[in-house]
Amino acid sequence: MKLVEITPKALRCGVGPCPAVFETDQGTYVIVGTRLTRKQLDEQLPGKVAPHEEAIEISKEFFSELKQK
Repeated sequence: MKLVEITPKALRCGVGPCPAVFETDQGTYVIVGTRLTRKQLDEQLPGKVAPHEEAIEISKEFFSELKQK
């Protein structure tokens, strides 16, 4: 799989982990964000996240910037 970062330049971090979006050569996206806790998953997304999946949190600003790209 080849990844190309499409995170808006204004939201890219220079150092350390930060939210990011990558487009793949397989017609999919890879999103990096803050992992939700098991408690959050159980309370807010009961039955929605399979054992092989993760749910992450990214700011609204991040997606607003991404849409404008």
